[in-house]
Amino acid sequence: NKKILNHRRLISGTEGYFLDDSEIFLITYGFTARTSLFVVNRLRKEGKKVGLLRLKTLWPLPEEAGAEVVKRGKKVMVPETNQRQVVGEVRKLCPGEVIPLNQTDGEVIRPETIMDELKKIWWGKFEARNSKYETISNAQILNVRNKEKLKKFEFWKFEFVSDFDIRISDF
Repeated sequence: NKKILNHRRLISGTEGYFLDDSEIFLITYGFTARTSLFVVNRLRKEGKKVGLLRLKTLWPLPEEAGAEVVKRGKKVMVPETNQRQVVGEVRKLCPGEVIPLNQTDGEVIRPETIMDELKKIWWGKFEARNSKYETISNAQILNVRNKEKLKKFEFWKFEFVSDFDIRISDF
């Protein structure tokens, strides 16, 4: 154990994508890293400042690389297909907000799932109200994946500028 920890730099490894200017980071590993990289590339095309740190080894955890990344980012999301074991280790390194995204149903975390969680981070919590004092929250919008289903809110005008930008206005 001591021998491994003394050679941590030689053993542990990471790959970084878009780490220099990112405001939000995904820290992930294994097959979830492929999905996360897809999401990061897509968001970069939309101008979002999101980066990815892929952990090649879990133990020993590459603390120096992880600590450097989390110092730069305002928020860190850790998508993983287990019971949040890695998010606990990341929290030890991160002075900022660490958002877990775990899934334990044996399925791959879909890009849409990661995107929905990132939308919540970017949008925060909001509620919009029209002239009839009818309201809708971002949680209600995010729970509707099909844009056609949003038409049931007849009194709203939704403009889908991108996957992350929705303008809501009164008719």
